[in-house]
Amino acid sequence: MVDHPPAIFVVFGATGDLFNRKLAPAFFKMYQSGWLSDAFAVVGIARKPKANEEFREQVKHAVQTHSRGISATKLESFLPHLFYHQTHFDEDEGFETLRELILFLDKEFHTQQNLVFYLATLPHQFHSISSKLKKHGLDKTNGFCRVIIEKPFGKDLQSAALLNRQLSDVFSEEQIFRIDHYLGKELVQNLLITRFANDIFQHPWNNKFVDSVQIMVAEQTGIQNRGTYYEKAGVLNDMVQNHILQLVALTAMDAPKSLDAKDIVTEKIKVLKQLHSSNRKGNNVVVLGQYRQGTVDDKPVVGYREEKDVDPYSNVPTFAALRLEINNKTWKGVPFYIRTGKRMPKNSARIWLDFKSKTKPLFQNLSQKIHSNHLEFRIQPDEGIALFFNVKVPGRKLEIKPYHLDFCHECEFALNTPEAYERLLSDCLHNDKTLFTSWEETRYAWKVLEPIKHICEHTVTECPTYLAGTWGPKEADELIEKDGRTWHAPKDYTGGKNGAY
Repeated sequence: MVDHPPAIFVVFGATGDLFNRKLAPAFFKMYQSGWLSDAFAVVGIARKPKANEEFREQVKHAVQTHSRGISATKLESFLPHLFYHQTHFDEDEGFETLRELILFLDKEFHTQQNLVFYLATLPHQFHSISSKLKKHGLDKTNGFCRVIIEKPFGKDLQSAALLNRQLSDVFSEEQIFRIDHYLGKELVQNLLITRFANDIFQHPWNNKFVDSVQIMVAEQTGIQNRGTYYEKAGVLNDMVQNHILQLVALTAMDAPKSLDAKDIVTEKIKVLKQLHSSNRKGNNVVVLGQYRQGTVDDKPVVGYREEKDVDPYSNVPTFAALRLEINNKTWKGVPFYIRTGKRMPKNSARIWLDFKSKTKPLFQNLSQKIHSNHLEFRIQPDEGIALFFNVKVPGRKLEIKPYHLDFCHECEFALNTPEAYERLLSDCLHNDKTLFTSWEETRYAWKVLEPIKHICEHTVTECPTYLAGTWGPKEADELIEKDGRTWHAPKDYTGGKNGAY
């Protein structure tokens, strides 16, 4: 039986969207699943005055809105562990009273002075919060003290380095947990298992057998009232620097010496050091785009420039397509095509490995097309893995039909799969940093992205636009078609059923 450490979670930004949609449901599901002992408390901190009971009602509503399989009895026993503390993040008085509240809760819930601070705030507030924690002695306890921070980790390499120095003035690298929720998704973790626990996939996972790799993270939503943030970030900072490059690193990394976090990080860093935008005889290797007014799910939606808090003349991109290469022995010559954007036809995050085709001479007289083999990882939704190959249709005539073998994650494991934030919060409790991002990874990810941003700043005077509800601007199709390839379209599956496609 796993021993779950007691702790007090202190969440800065507890009235925000992240807390209500993700963190509050995650804390409850951890409690309901037995991932939290009864020796815990959650303190929500924000600037708005609010009583404990009002905060508990807020959390109850968030859990009921964003969770499935709720036990009403468990929810009622969960709520008394929640407390609210009102303060401005730069005021000494609020941190002094916070210290007193933590001391009280430690005695009340026997948490052994274990503290986890979660900074669900804007990055520019990290320094103020962490320095106040240090000033009032909240960074040192008789138990453990850890801090979780959300992306984005700076706006460029220089600001990320400054942010890291500021946090390092208070917390050691061992105490800092940089969260990237994509790493907590089950199918991202399953990527490593599929690769390294199955010889059938491990041996052909290189440039001898793989023709190309595609990674797509598509979002139906727009910027969701985050115009102020998105105007500063754009798609490259918001998605590529963190989620996308982490998926590239996990897809391309060599086998680590062990499953220890440090060994996995070492291999990911090796990939990031060798990753770069390819230079194809002057052809574009980066395409940016911005959604304009269109239709998503048969509903009209506004364009990016009509969104709240967005400059009506903004040139900030909401879409990016990139062609990357990895300059190492394993992957040299294999293009990694990246596509991500907002206001696309559906939510879909997937990885495709297209294998090289060597069957043409044998079937050159066949009138129909022989489909290339590929392996698909569906990260979300409809999590699963599918292998695509060709089979013969019964009969005297030689007719070949593409087919797929499919593993459906939810069909096999139903609702027992923890959400990403549940897993990551639990890992932080257990001091497991395998699925968190180290400073070195962050640093090298910025080193990959900065030359790409430089190319964009000097070549893109006006973002191409694309209709909301489509897969991006036509220039993105041209980027991959110049190599004689096309983008994969995310197909829908009847969960767990193998068959033609």
